[in-house]
Amino acid sequence: MANRTLDELIDAVVLKGHIARADIEDEIIEWLNDAYMELADLDLPCFETTASLLLLADTMTYTISSAIADNVRKIIAIHSSEGVIDLIEPNRAKQIYFSDISDPTYTEQNEYPAVAWEYEGVLNVVPKPDQNYSAYVDYYLIPDRFTVADLAESFLIPAHKETILIDYAKGMLDAREKDWESSDRVKTDFLRKARAWEIKSNKSRYARPVTLIELQRQYNETYNGGKW
Repeated sequence: MANRTLDELIDAVVLKGHIARADIEDEIIEWLNDAYMELADLDLPCFETTASLLLLADTMTYTISSAIADNVRKIIAIHSSEGVIDLIEPNRAKQIYFSDISDPTYTEQNEYPAVAWEYEGVLNVVPKPDQNYSAYVDYYLIPDRFTVADLAESFLIPAHKETILIDYAKGMLDAREKDWESSDRVKTDFLRKARAWEIKSNKSRYARPVTLIELQRQYNETYNGGKW
């Protein structure tokens, strides 16, 4: 089953109402966008992608928007043929950022980086690379919002999940026509469904066979203090 286009999703929403499409199209697009962006804030596999990253010799910091991509929401993993670079969790990264003099990852030695952390739009790798390395970054992306010029385009979510967007827009259309105060209930119901999808997605992900990269990371965490 192919993903329906924005145009088709708008038609599905309009069928619910009693108003001409031309009079409501812009609002429907905004409702679909609002729901779409809420989904993009969840750790859902459909928003995962990979970009190239050139690790430069003797360079520790990289501006994420230019070195990786300008739509990075959250980095998942960094890897290359040399191995996996372990990511420091966000709270620890913040501590390192504000007290770098006590940073336990600091070293004068240059070699293939062992750890990395991101903060304030900057990616840091330690140790500094001893040469250039071609790496890959897996990350959750921030999708583009749709406009009326994108009627032939499709959302990134699976085809069978498009109903979650349609139901949200239908609910907002009902609230607009009958009882605008009920829009809060529509939003709450949508977030409940989105959360259920997130939990199911993560459960399915962790139940699948682990990749070589995941096995390597587990080994590092268990036997090598989290370092390569």
